[in-house]
Amino acid sequence: MRFYGSPEPAPGKIKDLVLPFQNELHLLRHLNEVTPEVKAKFLGQKIRSPQGEQVIDETYLDGLLKTHGAKFHPDQHIDDPQKIRAIALAEAKRREQGLTWYRRGPRRTIFKITLTPELKAEYGLNPNAPLGFGNLLRITDELRPAVYHKERGAAGADAMQRNFIKSQEIPTSDDLIVALVWPDGKENPQIQSAHPGVLTPPLPNPAMHSGEELEYYKSFWQNYAFVESK
Repeated sequence: MRFYGSPEPAPGKIKDLVLPFQNELHLLRHLNEVTPEVKAKFLGQKIRSPQGEQVIDETYLDGLLKTHGAKFHPDQHIDDPQKIRAIALAEAKRREQGLTWYRRGPRRTIFKITLTPELKAEYGLNPNAPLGFGNLLRITDELRPAVYHKERGAAGADAMQRNFIKSQEIPTSDDLIVALVWPDGKENPQIQSAHPGVLTPPLPNPAMHSGEELEYYKSFWQNYAFVESK
């Protein structure tokens, strides 16, 4: 996968990972359910969206949980984004020397964690179940006639039309993909995103990307489709 930005060393050692409110909310689209405590944390809060200021209600949270794409396996019972933060923090510390940071705005890095049965057990997960579902397939010439288009979800960029394909089997994955940003002047990096499955570039968004970068993201996603079960 292509990265945009110039390599630059980290400003220090990783002591903690910050999970900002908006990014924690974003992680809900990769979960199947949340605890009452997590739900209470978000309900009634105001966020900014392309449609303007919005109050988070039950319908909004339900829409995030039903968003198509990478999902953690129900048998893992990952029902709180803080469980993901804990795994990402431990693994970021373990592989800190091997992380490559890129400067594009704040420093950024992305890395893959393969959770073996032993590693799952270490983090209190089910060692006998996959970490999750990648929910993404490369579109081959054979598959292309079966591709259709629909909205991935109900909120923001998820409301845009994306490629979909139906399959009898949803691809599983034991890989956790974590993207971090380290804003200037901050003691610790932040989790930008974390999900099971395939390492991908961001979904193209003309409001955030332009030029060669935007065209690269468009080219990638034109050749991949989200998977729905038949």
